[in-house]
Amino acid sequence: MTQLDGQWHSKIGSGMIFKTDSNGNITGTYHTNVGKMIGELSGRYDVKGGKAFGWNATWAIDPPKYPTNSSTSWVADLDAKTMTILSTWMIREDLYGQTNFTSTVSGCEEYGRVKPTAEEIQKELQKRHRQPHPMSEHD
Repeated sequence: MTQLDGQWHSKIGSGMIFKTDSNGNITGTYHTNVGKMIGELSGRYDVKGGKAFGWNATWAIDPPKYPTNSSTSWVADLDAKTMTILSTWMIREDLYGQTNFTSTVSGCEEYGRVKPTAEEIQKELQKRHRQPHPMSEHD
């Protein structure tokens, strides 16, 4: 068992549960708040005490009726003083169910031990709302 074990929450209401073993393996589940997807996750951490680690998840719609052909990978480090995980992620996904039309998106996320309130999640989602590109009006 490490400091990574247990439940973690993002500022937008997504959550994950990590389980670690003494060989450096991470397993668990991830539940997204935005896309309402669930994913089994697996990853690795440094058993010698390094703070960098990473994990991957493949996705299914919640409830898991069918796979989405999407996968996300994270690289992260743990700030043990504040019990905060700072991560960078990339997701590759099929769009519109077509295997020949895919997209890759990247971003950053912070996780903590305390689940945000519905009001805090809403404020964070409003901050992150993407504005249309100015040139998109001139198509």
